[in-house]
Amino acid sequence: MKIVIKRKLNYDLRTIECALLLLRKEQAEPGVTFTQRKNEETHKVFQIDYDVPYLITPFVGSTVVLREDFLWKMNCLIVTTQSEGYSSKTYPYMFTQSVFTPDENNKTATMTTTVEWAIRKGGVPLMEERLEAFGKSRFEELLKLQNDYCEKIVNS
Repeated sequence: MKIVIKRKLNYDLRTIECALLLLRKEQAEPGVTFTQRKNEETHKVFQIDYDVPYLITPFVGSTVVLREDFLWKMNCLIVTTQSEGYSSKTYPYMFTQSVFTPDENNKTATMTTTVEWAIRKGGVPLMEERLEAFGKSRFEELLKLQNDYCEKIVNS
């Protein structure tokens, strides 16, 4: 299953990056532990340990380990998160990528987020519907947290 969500953001790319990095430094996302593995100016890597208390059948009560990359490429910030099984499409797997592109004035940005996941070959329609609803709801929660952190950066 794959969904794409696009949003306008009222912040420039450096503010967005600083906010996302501060959010990770402060471990501000509930149920998520971020461990930085690489810290270069144009490429940062985090290990994400994500506790799954929700009723997502194959993951209930487990910790999912993900890799997250922050990469600057051609004036865009690309944040990619993927599970260990994504590149080989080993089920279950998950992938998200948020591409932040500057708007013409460089004071605002557009974020295009692609989310892809699969529980098992052939899918499970009812579970996928629930996962999609959960994913969209979770996206909105995280977008609010991201915007709160952007405000924190702007006001500091």
